[in-house]
Amino acid sequence: MAWPRSGTESRRRMSARHSETVREMWKDPAYRTRGVRASAEGRRKYPRDLAPCVIQAARRHHVTPAQYLAVVSQPCEVCAAPPPSHLDHDHMTGAVRGALCGNCNRVLGILREDVALILKLADYASRVKTKDVLGEEVQVHG
Repeated sequence: MAWPRSGTESRRRMSARHSETVREMWKDPAYRTRGVRASAEGRRKYPRDLAPCVIQAARRHHVTPAQYLAVVSQPCEVCAAPPPSHLDHDHMTGAVRGALCGNCNRVLGILREDVALILKLADYASRVKTKDVLGEEVQVHG
């Protein structure tokens, strides 16, 4: 049993209409050059000599690659660890705050950027005397 011809004819008519629409679109010079303009603008903003990870990180933080590289080439603003650093940003607003080393950036994320929690942790870590597990007083070096 053969398929009905009406389906075949219908597909041919749709294909012809689609081809005609595409031909009309290609007559428009703006349509023909749309990809060329977009790629040229992209090359201007993100040069090919940059590593793809730099371009991706810059796009993620809505800064230019030059701005991104300027920030991450600074030492950590908390512990002064040498670069390369991570770009720290506010998760609520997306605003770039500065450069942090990987450890400081992770700690800030683990503490959910909660200032009260960070201060409690700093207070806990700054105590000179502490008790060990057995309840004996121990002098902390530092």
